[in-house]
Order: sequence, then structure tokens, then C-alpha cells
Amino acid sequence: HVPSHSLPHWEFGPNQYMVTVTCYEHLDHIGFSVERILNFDVRLRDILSFGSTRLYAWCVLPNHYHVLLYANGIREVLCELGRLHGRTSYEWNAEEGRRGRKVWFRAAETLRS
Repeated sequence: HVPSHSLPHWEFGPNQYMVTVTCYEHLDHIGFSVERILNFDVRLRDILSFGSTRLYAWCVLPNHYHVLLYANGIREVLCELGRLHGRTSYEWNAEEGRRGRKVWFRAAETLRS
């Protein structure tokens, strides 16, 4: 009775998407501190402002986040999010003395019409 986080990524070309990304085991990795949430929010908006992506709305919560955006290609967006996840997990694990811990789980996008 938990949401599926292993859905395939479908490329529909230019369109609106809702993307949801969760922390591993739904732990509060983003919400470790107010400063971390604020910093992540800025970094997320920065990477989603590149190229042909338009960010309509976003919500950063302690253990996951949602973005509603327009993109020419969702795979490029997911690739950029993956880079952000790699950088933040490395930084956060160093900050907490938890090297090797899995921080992020999956990204799931939904086509919005």
C-alpha cells in the first residue's frame, strides 16, 4: 500500500510534467535543518531554470519534493536532478559523518495536460 517508485520514464516531447522525488526510506534528509531545506530549494530552482525548462511550481518538504514544470525533454531534467542528488548526498553524508549512506530514492514524473 505504498506508491510505486519504480515506474519507467516516458518521453512525450515538449510538455508539462509533475516530478516527485523522495528521500530513501522517506527519511527527513532534506529536513535535517532549516538551512539545508533553504539551500536545497535554491539549488533546485537554479538547475530547473536551464534551457527550455520552465518551473511553474515547486514544494520542498523534509523527505521529498514536487515540481511542476514545462520541459522539451524530461530525460534531460531527470539527468540534471540526478547530478544535484549526487552532489547533495555527498555533502549531506559528509556533514552528518555518514559516508556511503543512500539519501535519494527515485524520481517519478507524470505528464500533465
